[in-house]
Amino acid sequence: MTEPRSAHKNGFAGLPRKWATPVQLVGTFGLAVFLVLYYLLVMEPRQAEAYARLRGSVDGLRSVVEKRQALLSKPQADALDEMVAVAVASQVALEIRKALDHDTTTVTGLEQTIRELLLDRTHWLQGLARDDGSTVSEIAVNRIVESEVARKVADRALAEWRQADLATISAGCQEMIGMTLRRFARAK
Repeated sequence: MTEPRSAHKNGFAGLPRKWATPVQLVGTFGLAVFLVLYYLLVMEPRQAEAYARLRGSVDGLRSVVEKRQALLSKPQADALDEMVAVAVASQVALEIRKALDHDTTTVTGLEQTIRELLLDRTHWLQGLARDDGSTVSEIAVNRIVESEVARKVADRALAEWRQADLATISAGCQEMIGMTLRRFARAK
């Protein structure tokens, strides 16, 4: 006695085993029933997962649009941090020069002045968000506070820049602020 074709080692007529059930369903119930089952059991779960991912992306984008934010990639946000460091360095240098012209300047007083100036300038970054959802201005505030860049600049100013001209102080501020914030960004 011969084996039924469905029990054959390779499925129907030499088809691989994984095709045996679909071929049997089509042969028994018709193509329409097979397609309905395939959609319900295979395609619909995949579509539901893709729809959930799409919905999450759309919700994130809607949130950004409602907040009137511009999305930046991490490299773009880092480049923007660098531009802010360049832009704020001359203002910090002016404050340092004014403070150093008064012989009563202390590290604490100078540090506080620099920190307040740096934190005040983070408003330039408002309305910008990284593509991971974090806001660029909040990141900048955290970097300024946690890196203690204001104390480092104040220490160097009192140690090295008492007799320096404004250009030297500005270049030193730009280097220190940019380097400290970059290093702190990489550590996070």
